[in-house]
Amino acid sequence: MKKEVIKNIITDLESLVKNLKELIKDEKEEKVPKSKELKLEDLRAVLATLSQHGKTAEVKELIVKFGGTKLSDVPKENYSQLLKEAEEIKID
Repeated sequence: MKKEVIKNIITDLESLVKNLKELIKDEKEEKVPKSKELKLEDLRAVLATLSQHGKTAEVKELIVKFGGTKLSDVPKENYSQLLKEAEEIKID
């Protein structure tokens, strides 16, 4: 074979390898679930359930602990920790 043909084959193979690596990378990114952003409504639903089961005092304590006098006052960055602690409250 001529050198030019071999160079073209090498270039094509390198391109193929590059594209296959990108394909694998894309598949890995798709498999990793993106953490769902916790919304006020999601948090409110959990806390409302607790309140309905007689845990209103505990809910109020959590809201104050995480920087609010009402749920909407709580900073977004505290939502996940507040949810975690709310989920630890046992419903009788």
